[in-house]
Formats: sequence, structure tokens, C-alpha cells
Amino acid sequence: MKGNLSNKSGIQTILSSEVEGKLAKWLIDCAKKGDLRTKEDLKIAATDYDKYENDPPKHPSVSVRTPENLGKASATVTQDDINRFFF
Repeated sequence: MKGNLSNKSGIQTILSSEVEGKLAKWLIDCAKKGDLRTKEDLKIAATDYDKYENDPPKHPSVSVRTPENLGKASATVTQDDINRFFF
């Protein structure tokens, strides 16, 4: 039917729109830091996220923390930078 948005066609999603939004934000944030991700990285992240959401860690020494934002200098450190610093 023309104009009827309830009949969506295309690929059905497995993840909720909230989870897809979080993964999309993660990909964009990684790209802004110069840390480009592959399709395989996205598959792993989606699987890990889904597992974690459905079964969060229960061990008393494991807790959920909010990560700190890295500055651009920290986010773009290379293996050569580390080698020069330590050797």
C-alpha cells in the first residue's frame, strides 16, 4: 500500500534498534580515533554485546565500569611509539 509505513521491506534485524544504535556509535567513535573496524570486528562486538546483555558477569570481583575517553594522542599510539618509549 502506498504511504503505509507499517509494511517495511528489506533485511530484518536481529538486534534491537537500541543495540544497533550503540554499535553504530561505537563504530563512529572508533573511526574518529583512527581505529577502523572490520565487518568481523562488528560481528564479534555484536555477539559479545548480546551475550553480555543477556548474561552479565556474576563474579563479585567483576563489575561494570564506564570507560574513560582517550585523548587523540593516546588513541593513536603505534607499536613503534611504544618501542621507542621503552627501548
